[in-house]
Amino acid sequence: MGLPILDLVATLADRRSELLTLVPDAAGSTRQLICSTFADYFVENVDRLNAWVYCPRTSLNAGTNMGEHRRATTYHQAGTSVDFARAWPEALTNAHGPATYYMTTRTPWWKLRDAVNAGIADIAIPYAGPITQEFPVVEHQYRYTLPSLPGSIVATLLEEVSVSISTEGNYVGYPYATATPYNWRLYTTTESDGSTAYEIQFEQVPPTGSLVRLYGRAPLRSTGRTSDSGVVACDPQYDDVVQEYLLMHASYLLAKWDVDSEPVGKALYALQIATAALTEARATLLERLPRGPNARIVVPGRGDGQQLAHPAGADATFLGAFHQLH
Repeated sequence: MGLPILDLVATLADRRSELLTLVPDAAGSTRQLICSTFADYFVENVDRLNAWVYCPRTSLNAGTNMGEHRRATTYHQAGTSVDFARAWPEALTNAHGPATYYMTTRTPWWKLRDAVNAGIADIAIPYAGPITQEFPVVEHQYRYTLPSLPGSIVATLLEEVSVSISTEGNYVGYPYATATPYNWRLYTTTESDGSTAYEIQFEQVPPTGSLVRLYGRAPLRSTGRTSDSGVVACDPQYDDVVQEYLLMHASYLLAKWDVDSEPVGKALYALQIATAALTEARATLLERLPRGPNARIVVPGRGDGQQLAHPAGADATFLGAFHQLH
């Protein structure tokens, strides 16, 4: 199933004892949120409240408030409500059904998410997961652009290119053979805007209608500052150790970032604790997770120079099907 990044950020905030999950109890306004949950956290009026409220993009009943954040300025104990200095796009209400908001009492939501995303980037390549992708061969077409969707194979982690033996669409699961005889090579093109395209060039075109299968590894993906629907795709048996590492790494970064904004002694002490926790989490990660192979260097005109036994062998002639089709 993977680890939803929204849940990771919420767990991080909860561990820091600064998370309130809010669902409006009654109709508020664009500058006021009413929720009885406030009474579980605040015990009196707060005239100078320093907190942030975020509406996740998954909270569909919130309308145009989704993805927005506002700074809360005042809490009223009598009405269990908070006021905002800047108005929300829509009134904070449950008129369209339950809508979820997150309050963090010290750290803005996007800063928490940045810290989680940084941890994902830290282990993205070393712990990339296996993936296969396919595309059909078009007649007289020698060059094909690799898919660039999230979770796609990164060119440096491409391990094998194979071609389906049968072109019949009803042969589900039919064997594949290595594409080495077609002398594939990899091209990388980076445009002036920074976008990069990866293309496979064949010296000889595989049979028209056959499928080219790419076997490689896809790095763990971070979602950026504005997404709430991302998932860290890792093997379920390692979910716990990956989650713990990401949370410890995020806590370390937040402590490091706070050194410049809090009293030095307090900030350095927090940083020391976070560093020790991160070191322990990293050791556990190295011990339990299988590391992916090193990236292979692709030589133009020579492919990657290797023929793997998995998922397609270098020699498919042992298959009876091969002799039936060739």
